[in-house]
Amino acid sequence: MTDTCKTAQARVSAVTRRPASVQFRLASLVLACVLPVWIVAGGLLYYAYHSSRAWTEQRMLETARTLTMVVDRELASIEASLNALASSPLLDSSDLSAFYRQAQVVLSAYPGANILLADASGQELVNTFRPFGMPLPKHGVPNAVREVFASGKPVVSNAFAGAITRRLMISVHVPVFRKGQIVYDLGMNVAADRFSSVLLQQHLPPEWLGVIVDSNQVIVGRNRLAAQFVGQQMSDHLRL
Repeated sequence: MTDTCKTAQARVSAVTRRPASVQFRLASLVLACVLPVWIVAGGLLYYAYHSSRAWTEQRMLETARTLTMVVDRELASIEASLNALASSPLLDSSDLSAFYRQAQVVLSAYPGANILLADASGQELVNTFRPFGMPLPKHGVPNAVREVFASGKPVVSNAFAGAITRRLMISVHVPVFRKGQIVYDLGMNVAADRFSSVLLQQHLPPEWLGVIVDSNQVIVGRNRLAAQFVGQQMSDHLRL
């Protein structure tokens, strides 16, 4: 009787275990089929993410290079105009009134800019922002003037507030040579918002933030909210 009970109990135990074993095997089979799919899908997502990121970074790098060339061309154009004006024979004869009118003609290609002629002390002799003959202040960027007289090479200033206009400006300076000597500093002050316009002309994607800064990390151009941020120090998280 006892043996019979043990045998029946063993059979019951075997019967109760069998469904669990079948469920486990089915779950294992399903897992074996699904797991590789999950792994492949995860790998594809990882690859797609990094490929997209690499493509975006490459595009941003190419755009930054293009913007650099555009800004360089803008500055080179200003420098070329100043060099042509620096060779004017009107400066040889010290006819500054006629030179003033000639400078105004050059400015027709640079709306909002002004041209200044200064001596070695930084005293302005001509400033197209004011009528000729009016008293003029010292140059608003004396360091650039001194550098031009010291090096004899063109200089591009950092951002500054114009002494007369009070607008945020960038200036380009070239030396005026006569008989091998530097006699004047000839410069053009360009409003910083000109560089924001350069950014807007590049039609950057709406989610991109384009910023142009000077060597002091002051923002001189921005494709979004330019009025709010131009002239401000660039925040640390935007610096490379």
